[in-house]
Amino acid sequence: MFYEKVLCCALCILLCSCATVSRSAERTILEHQRQADRLEESIRVRDRAIAECIRELADVTARSERMGGDIDSVIRELDVYNAAIQRLLRAAGYTADSLQDSEESADRDS
Repeated sequence: MFYEKVLCCALCILLCSCATVSRSAERTILEHQRQADRLEESIRVRDRAIAECIRELADVTARSERMGGDIDSVIRELDVYNAAIQRLLRAAGYTADSLQDSEESADRDS
C-alpha cells in the first residue's frame, strides 16, 4: 500500500512537470518565431529602401552625365544626389551621430 502511494505521487509529479515544461517550451518557440518574422520583415523593408535609393542614385548619375556644363543644373543634381545619399544612409541604419563620429576619426587618422 505504501509503495502504491509513492508510485502514484511520483507518476503525478512526472506528468504534471512534463506538461508544464512542454507548454512553456511551445510559448518560447512561438515567441522566437514571431521575433524572427519581425526581423525578416524589417530586413525586407530595409532592402527595398536601399534598392530604391540605389536606383535613384543611378538616375542622378545618368542625368548628370547627360548634362552639359550648366552650373545651376549641376548644383541641383548634387543637392538631389546628397539627399539620396542621406536617405540611403538612414535606410541602412546609420545616423548623423555615427557619421560624424566616423568623419572625426578619419580626420584624426589623416
